[in-house]
Amino acid sequence: MGKNWILELGYVGNHSIHLRETRTNVQARLATPANPVVVTGTDGVTYTITQSTTSNGVARSNLQGVNGYGGMQLFANDAYSHYHSFQTTVSRRWGAGYFQAAYTFSKTLDATSTGNTAFNTAWNDESDIRNSYGLSDFDRPHRLTVSYRYDLPFFSKAAGFAHQALGTTESGGTTRFFAAPQRPISVPSNYPRRTR
Repeated sequence: MGKNWILELGYVGNHSIHLRETRTNVQARLATPANPVVVTGTDGVTYTITQSTTSNGVARSNLQGVNGYGGMQLFANDAYSHYHSFQTTVSRRWGAGYFQAAYTFSKTLDATSTGNTAFNTAWNDESDIRNSYGLSDFDRPHRLTVSYRYDLPFFSKAAGFAHQALGTTESGGTTRFFAAPQRPISVPSNYPRRTR
């Protein structure tokens, strides 16, 4: 790009398979206002559920007592992920300093962002891991990192102790900026949206 300037451009991608995932082995019934789920509680009272949420997942279960919410889960290594990024770096070196700016535009998608055994990592219809595919929990579409260093000239020509103590004084640092906007995720229309 010119004297002491370097520009680097690149594409980096990744596809991972056999990732760990955890989900309920019995899919709960989906409740909507048009198709409510009617259950009888332990108190003998009948309840009508019109919305599918995590908190009412146990009540909507097709098999009470045998579901992920009650301690029974499926552990598998069938999850997968995709990462695509455009990366660019501009840098300049000179005698008294250094400057570098690196920008990454990326998208990370997966069927499960964590293999934690403490909670379900699959979303939506848990009978098919493909219905949990969406933006990763850690997706960061924009990331800018700026690094810099500059040798301060104040005592570079001093003599004696002042030169020894302050002659190589420099200023520098690293600054990072990133953004992770929430985007809509495409899922089948009859399943609740995956929200992360």
